[in-house]
Amino acid sequence: MKKIRGTEVSVNLTSRHMSRSTNGAIDPKVVEAIAALKSFPMNKPLTIDIQDKIDLLINSDVCLSPTFFFDKDARPSKLVVLEMVSQAELGAQMWEALRDDGAFDFLEGLHPSNQSNYTSEIARIVAVFALCTIGEDEFSKLPLQAIHAVVDYFRSDNGRRWRGELWGVGEAGFQCMREVVLSLARIRDDPTLAEKSGQDREDVGALGRTKRAWAVMCASADPLNQELTRRYADYDQIATDSPAARKQMVLDLRAYFDCVGAHGTLAEILGQKDRKTTYQDFLAGRVGKVTNYVMRNAGQARRFVDFVIEQLEEENPGAVFYSLVTQRDLDVLKNEVEDTQSKRKTTASRPLPGKLHAIAKAILDEGEDGWPGQSGYFHEFVEIRGKRRKIYCPVIPTLLRTAMDLPLRMVQLRRLDSGEGDLEMFNGDAMKWEPNTSPLAGYWKRQKGAK
Repeated sequence: MKKIRGTEVSVNLTSRHMSRSTNGAIDPKVVEAIAALKSFPMNKPLTIDIQDKIDLLINSDVCLSPTFFFDKDARPSKLVVLEMVSQAELGAQMWEALRDDGAFDFLEGLHPSNQSNYTSEIARIVAVFALCTIGEDEFSKLPLQAIHAVVDYFRSDNGRRWRGELWGVGEAGFQCMREVVLSLARIRDDPTLAEKSGQDREDVGALGRTKRAWAVMCASADPLNQELTRRYADYDQIATDSPAARKQMVLDLRAYFDCVGAHGTLAEILGQKDRKTTYQDFLAGRVGKVTNYVMRNAGQARRFVDFVIEQLEEENPGAVFYSLVTQRDLDVLKNEVEDTQSKRKTTASRPLPGKLHAIAKAILDEGEDGWPGQSGYFHEFVEIRGKRRKIYCPVIPTLLRTAMDLPLRMVQLRRLDSGEGDLEMFNGDAMKWEPNTSPLAGYWKRQKGAK
């Protein structure tokens, strides 16, 4: 549990529920209440017993883990979460402030059948602010640092996207987070919160990851990182292989030094002859086996380290330095790779190049707030409450996105039944079938010859 500096507020963003007054240990009765709330059936009205357990939890000094609300395999009932938010003073005040600011206005543009799902997502988000923090019940006095800490929990490690694993497939959670964070930014007059509301397109593939990691390394104040990047800049003037592969090799070298506990300057590290793990074994352990990548990376490391050793010998006359990879090591790797190579039994080709394939998926995942919704190509006119409105229709983007993952032809995808013309539809929150309120309900029954 993290205490916000200069305040009495603590935030629990760990995977465990914690008690503030007993060094983390939780009263057994509260543990039992948490388990009962988590397992309460989705389609069942709240009982007096469940409401009592909610009161017990809220009046305790327990700070829940966000995993209580964002466990994809065992989500709590929507009714339980809404009741928890309304009974927690901080949750009720935050909900009211968001509503007054207009954070929920976007729900009016949704089909009634979707509004329940989106409201459920908003309730889970607000619940993290209300029940995973402790020490302040007034929303207006909740420290801005605490708000940022919770928002950061929902962001990816690089801070550029929402954590997809919290919601899985679909844009409902992303849109709800965006609206909540933008509203918080307006309420608190904090532009830096607004900057955390977006869903940027990621640098795709290994190249994007290398770019980000290399930028972090170059900006690091760590002396070893600074020496590695400085000597790499010299080596870069004469090297002829791929710059991206060379940079990845230097990043791997840095990780290797951490793995074997090698610290200090390169002169000190390369002055040691015996190491408990060789560089090539370190690479093979990360990959899972000896591959062409391991062999190429080890060769690049040998050339780079030999270059560095030449510099070190000029700077330290008489000193002895040892390379990380020898020519014999490379010969052994080459033999291992040749012995394990096998021919593919399936094709690896795609209609799109790999990089464009990943970019196209990222663009389609942006949903209504991104290119699919803003391009104007996927809008349809519908009648809502007697008024003709033009709204975003996700059918075609979803069709294209599905084709990115499933080996189906378009003609097969077009024949998948959406269920819009059925008499009943399944309510995922209540886990039961309900009358279909869609304008197309009963379409098939009305068709001539339909059974």
